[in-house]
Amino acid sequence: MVALPASAKDNTVPHEIYDATQPSEWAVMEYTWTLLGQQTNQVGTRMKKAKIEPKVMEIAYVKNTDAQARVALNCTINQMQLAVTLGGEEGWRAYEEIMFLTNTRNRKVNVYVNDELQDRAKWGYFKRTNSLYAMNTMQTMLLYNNIIRGDKVEIEHKGERYDLTLPEPNQSFANWGAQCGVGLLKDTVETETAPRESIARGHEAAPGLPRGVTKK
Repeated sequence: MVALPASAKDNTVPHEIYDATQPSEWAVMEYTWTLLGQQTNQVGTRMKKAKIEPKVMEIAYVKNTDAQARVALNCTINQMQLAVTLGGEEGWRAYEEIMFLTNTRNRKVNVYVNDELQDRAKWGYFKRTNSLYAMNTMQTMLLYNNIIRGDKVEIEHKGERYDLTLPEPNQSFANWGAQCGVGLLKDTVETETAPRESIARGHEAAPGLPRGVTKK
């Protein structure tokens, strides 16, 4: 498979400059990516190109933050994904290359919620983008719940601890993730398959989105 470059949909790639007078908040953007594959004809060795329909990634990221580690949640069809950039780049930038890189390295990442160490899980690491990618979908779901609860979340990678900036949910965050079975709009779309449960065994269910965020 040959990956075509991802492209922002309708020029929605943000270019905000950090402003210390403005609070951090959740924002949502859409990103598209397309793969171009090669198919072999059964007779002889003729090859033909087969274009796969573009996939739309709906990315929730933290806007206006100067944090070194920046989070982005991605919903593509019915799959939720979590990425964290470690070099101060916008969280959504992890997905500019994360879909196309094949030299993923496995890393052990410690996750602390309210200063309590959680179960260890393997993450993928992308050197070129200095990004971490949660390989376990449940890790993404749990972080989604942490955001709703207002938990303090930190990650530890290679001995360095990072405090994730997780603002309280706003309207943008509440409307995000319908294709993945979360958020206020989840009942307005049809998912291809039933989404996985967002609560791991032994964890309490999230209390739901706070008052003030409503369906538009």
